[in-house]
Amino acid sequence: MSDDSDEDVRSEDSDEEEEVAVDRYHRISATNISAFLEARTSEFPSGTDTLYHVQALLTHQSPGADGYWQAAPPSFMVECQSNLMLWGTDGRRRLYKCYMDENGLNHQLEWNHRMNAIVDVGRFTSLDQTMIDEHKNQRLKDSHGSNYFCGDVVIEVPVGSVPPDHDVYGDDPIDSIMRRRPVSPEMVARYGEIEARRKLAHNSVMDLSNLQAVMATGSVQWIQKRYKVTPYGMTDTMRQLLQSWGYSE
Repeated sequence: MSDDSDEDVRSEDSDEEEEVAVDRYHRISATNISAFLEARTSEFPSGTDTLYHVQALLTHQSPGADGYWQAAPPSFMVECQSNLMLWGTDGRRRLYKCYMDENGLNHQLEWNHRMNAIVDVGRFTSLDQTMIDEHKNQRLKDSHGSNYFCGDVVIEVPVGSVPPDHDVYGDDPIDSIMRRRPVSPEMVARYGEIEARRKLAHNSVMDLSNLQAVMATGSVQWIQKRYKVTPYGMTDTMRQLLQSWGYSE
């Protein structure tokens, strides 16, 4: 466990992001039984940049015959989510940059429950998950619900840093997201009983459908947003993955 004093926190809301040297990448799978793949920067052709690396990882399952990851199709577009607070393998939280298919929803990619769970646990200031803070992870949950990512996601691991901890959600990422968490006295002291429950619940989101009214009144209603497991219907691939987590028909 760790508290906020141990966090490696860069400026989350800075408009200008520091360019960092990347050591390796972790590709978190949305559908494979194997949770993630690690790729070193040495596995890419000399002279290629981060964008080339990320696009290659999101469009190919493995390196080519020459041992290097091949370029993505020219039409492939990447979306970046920076400043996500995730738990690292050293038991501390730090900010990571993540990449995914910009058109994942249009391509009907499966939800990435592993990545959703890692981001969800990153909302909490300790691994006993009794207290949140207001980093980007929490704002995502409060405004969009817990279905953040679809398709494979690539996480950038800078030189001198550690990879994200893939064990924080246990054996079942869906259960990790959807389970009811107790409302701690610390949460009640900061937010009050009702607001604390809203902040903790994975499916409690702000209704932002009428932004003009929200801005005019300064108040917002909270609604329930169901966590979707298979948005496009059950596929054989997703069925096998769910079975590996202990689910049955």
